[in-house]
Amino acid sequence: MDRQKKDTVFKKAVIWGIALLIIDQIIKILAVYTNVDKNIINNVLQIKLMQNSGTRTGINSGIFTFIISNIVVLGIIIRFMYLQKDRMDKPTTYALMTVLVGGISNFIDRIIKGSVINMFIIFPNIKFPVFNLADVYIVFGWITLAFIFAKYTYGELKNRKNNSVQKFN
Repeated sequence: MDRQKKDTVFKKAVIWGIALLIIDQIIKILAVYTNVDKNIINNVLQIKLMQNSGTRTGINSGIFTFIISNIVVLGIIIRFMYLQKDRMDKPTTYALMTVLVGGISNFIDRIIKGSVINMFIIFPNIKFPVFNLADVYIVFGWITLAFIFAKYTYGELKNRKNNSVQKFN
């Protein structure tokens, strides 16, 4: 892919990220405004407003530590994407942008509201963690990256095997 196409992919990924960020923030605002508490599918999906003032798992480590660690992690992802944008393919760019947007959205909650707004509960009887759309973005992005890396690694191993077989022939 030439540089102009890479720039276009990167710009579209930024627009994609902004759209995801807006969607997540609107859903959180609506959840707070309506103080939602609704059983959608009995024992499968419940929507209930909860605020998480700790980290993802609810562990309180101090807001200063949390803010610094978020800035460092988000900064690493942003820097990596900027420095590698000419090398990344479209799926990798979008997957990283999705992870980044999820992190930014939860970081916005933490800074502005003092806690992350969560509202989705799946399988309430087994005490599955309450989450929000930004959490889904992060998990989906990392799973997508894992598949991309696995596919790339498999392709590299296959190429090495083929090259070593050709050397012996």
